[in-house]
Amino acid sequence: MGGASSISEDISGLPDVDGYVVAVPTSIHADVVTELAGRDRPVFVEKPMTADADSARRLADEPHVFVMDKWRYHPGVAALRDLTESGRYGAPSLIATTRHSLFNPHDDVDAVWILAPHDLAIILEILGRLPPAAWAVGETDGVDASLVGVVGDGDISAVVDVSSRSHTYRRETRIVFESAVAVLSGGYSDTIEIFITNTGSEPTNESMPISSEMPLLMELGAFVEHLDGGPTPRSSAATGALIVERIAELRSMAGI
Repeated sequence: MGGASSISEDISGLPDVDGYVVAVPTSIHADVVTELAGRDRPVFVEKPMTADADSARRLADEPHVFVMDKWRYHPGVAALRDLTESGRYGAPSLIATTRHSLFNPHDDVDAVWILAPHDLAIILEILGRLPPAAWAVGETDGVDASLVGVVGDGDISAVVDVSSRSHTYRRETRIVFESAVAVLSGGYSDTIEIFITNTGSEPTNESMPISSEMPLLMELGAFVEHLDGGPTPRSSAATGALIVERIAELRSMAGI
């Protein structure tokens, strides 16, 4: 099936290999990763690492567990991170992310668990940290869901807007700097659009070209490289647990 050399009906039947990629329903991530972690081999699990904060905390110290946060490898996110670190347009005051879909293709967890990890990973990659949860509103029927949440501290706020009840498919990351606004308008965009703000007049526009390399291939390549003795993937178990905790905190604030 799918080019596999062999198929096992359960984890106990899996052979001892160099590493494991976990792509199962989110609701059983914790059980599968916990069992594989005992094999002392690198484990690459789809986001989110788990769907509850308690199980994420239990896995946070696993040295061989990593999370597939593909947006941390996206060339556009890397460009926004580098732009932020350069200070070219001053300090950022706001990051706003939008991730809207028409429906949730998963039926084991609601859409907040599927969508929000991407945006929190983007914020983490740009800032090098993930600020604490501050405020949220949201709703869910157990499958489809929407949430608007804020994480922030004294230096910056970040607004996360996710929904599987939208009228359109939309992916956007926007950073407000002191003298410009930078926008990544979609997962397949080939530019970062930069709007230079001028007080009292319309902004001028610049386009920053970005690579079209696919982030999924980049993150899988990073895992394969790690299996060959290379550096670890960007999102550790501790990072994965932090993102799960933030989602749980925002959900609690939103009452969902």
